[in-house]
Amino acid sequence: SNTTTVLWYKNGISFPTAANVTTSLGALEGNTALLISRLVRRGDGGVYTVVVRNSYSVIPLDMRTINKTFELKVKVPPATPSNVNISSINSSHVAITWSLYPLTPDENADSFTLELTPLNGDLASMRRVLQGGSRLAALQVAAGTNYTLRLTAVNVDGTVPTAPVLFSAPPEAPSIFSAAIYRLNLTTFCLI
Repeated sequence: SNTTTVLWYKNGISFPTAANVTTSLGALEGNTALLISRLVRRGDGGVYTVVVRNSYSVIPLDMRTINKTFELKVKVPPATPSNVNISSINSSHVAITWSLYPLTPDENADSFTLELTPLNGDLASMRRVLQGGSRLAALQVAAGTNYTLRLTAVNVDGTVPTAPVLFSAPPEAPSIFSAAIYRLNLTTFCLI
């Protein structure tokens, strides 16, 4: 009789089936042993082995079992920053806030990079890296200048930028009127 069995192992331990994993346990599908995993996480990485056994009596014993081993490295880049909000603090500073909604803990960001580029060529671009989970930054800007802001989430597995955000820095605040009054004589004053 001919019976083919398929066994899967992860890091040397029998691999269980789960809601997000489909395997060809017990038999081949065509001539292929399948392992399909959905919603992969970093913890799903490891050394996988598939063992295929054929009990067909005509095949010599040493050829009835085939082992194939491979290493799976799972990379999960961070979630895309969203709800980017730019508000003015004064004519030379803006506050930038954003949100990050990771579907899994693996999608958290380790840091964020802010790139601020003025649309006129007279001013230099600025780049700032914020470590940790900060969701707020204050940046110095030139009054009345138009800018492009790009925010990028970074983790060990990759980077994910937002679409560019265009904004205008507030105009310079008018200076406070100052004057001096001089008395020219008993009835005449001069305002300077």
